Amino acid sequence: AAHEGLSKFYARAEAAGVRDYYTGAREKAFEELGLEADGHYDAAGGIRTRQHANPLLSRYQVVPDAPDWSAIYDDPTRPLVLDVGCGPGRFVLLAAQRGGCGDLASAADAPNFLGLEIREKLPERARKWAAQLGHAGRCHFVATNATVSVGALLASYPGPLRLACVQFPDPHFKKRHHKRRVVQRSLVEAVCDKLEDGGAVWLQSDVEAVARDM
Repeated sequence: AAHEGLSKFYARAEAAGVRDYYTGAREKAFEELGLEADGHYDAAGGIRTRQHANPLLSRYQVVPDAPDWSAIYDDPTRPLVLDVGCGPGRFVLLAAQRGGCGDLASAADAPNFLGLEIREKLPERARKWAAQLGHAGRCHFVATNATVSVGALLASYPGPLRLACVQFPDPHFKKRHHKRRVVQRSLVEAVCDKLEDGGAVWLQSDVEAVARDM
């Protein structure tokens, strides 16, 4: 019955042009990476995941063990670009493909990239894309609650932090849910402790109150 209902939904969406719109939006978002052209998008596997996750759940309070950075990156002493709440990993992969982050990188000092995402399935797929695109030695993705784990992760990384990004985080509009927002004091202190001289923090939100709060 559920399958039949889903089929009817897709039939209605097809008739209204909605399905084509979202398919086109997906293809446009990943067009520069060439995932569609090379079949990598589907090869990494389709996934279903919740749009939001409650970071206060007990299973998200676990601090992961420090990774073996030398097994992850070709050169773990290079500066690090950190993307907190990386979602499907598009920003990290594009930055790696373009060779860095503008003025913050040079050919001789190209950074490593690390994406943190609380929804477990997204980093797993992003790691597959990184491998398929040839960026596995420079890009890595970790499924974790960044608010809880970013301090330990950054403290264990051998190189400096060059750029920390928080882009369009879940706004958690209700005041009683503000404690769920990813930018908390612990995250800010961890970034400040690791950020190199001349490093940068890049914050984006389409909600003014959230941008001001960050």
